Amino acid sequence: MIIPLRPCGPPELANASAACDPQVAAAEEEAYRGREQWGNVRLLELVLETTKTCRICKVAKPLNDFQRRSESADGYRNDCRDCRAIYYSEWRKKHLEEQRQISREYAANHREKSRARANHWRINNPSQKHAANLQWARKNRDKAVLSNLNWRRRNPEKGIVYANARRAREADADGSFDAEEWRVFLQAFGGKCVCCGRKAKLTVDHIVPLSCGGTNHIENLQPLCLKCNSAKGTKTINFLVAYEAT
Repeated sequence: MIIPLRPCGPPELANASAACDPQVAAAEEEAYRGREQWGNVRLLELVLETTKTCRICKVAKPLNDFQRRSESADGYRNDCRDCRAIYYSEWRKKHLEEQRQISREYAANHREKSRARANHWRINNPSQKHAANLQWARKNRDKAVLSNLNWRRRNPEKGIVYANARRAREADADGSFDAEEWRVFLQAFGGKCVCCGRKAKLTVDHIVPLSCGGTNHIENLQPLCLKCNSAKGTKTINFLVAYEAT
């Protein structure tokens, strides 16, 4: 809605001479009407300078709702951002494979930029990334299992940390530890099981089991081989005291 500008002068005549002379009064009134009309036209021009009508939705919107385009006469595109978003969304649905091919070619030709952009998106959208990973894993179960196994072979310490973090969440237990803490912890015992003293593949054992209210802090952990860990079960036994005494 266009709000008329306030007239440049009052509608009634201000000086006495104009009131006494009909010709002067008519000239004053005509000049005032001209200023009023000019004000309304100028306001309309200002509104048109700061708004634009989208060619698709036919709605007048602020110029900020339009993307810039140097080739256009006014420097803006003729379709608004919302209409362009809808158009590209529908285009991607119809040309899904073509869009994937374009993305693959761009990533191959711009590896560093693509990795930086992907890392930035993952950091700023953790929940969406997690949801996307779950959706991909459901659709590609065999690939997901194989990928998980390969990752665990390359990152054994991180795999142990993540597995125990999941167990702790399920048990609603407090505490956490990272891969570096676990690596230093193993080195402190020479990579040996603190129960039998053998060098073997070691597992994380909670001195006070998570099921019995134990925490997932590094102070509640001890490295045990798989056989000793299975034999201990859900009992609360601290093998560190006996091992350090030897």
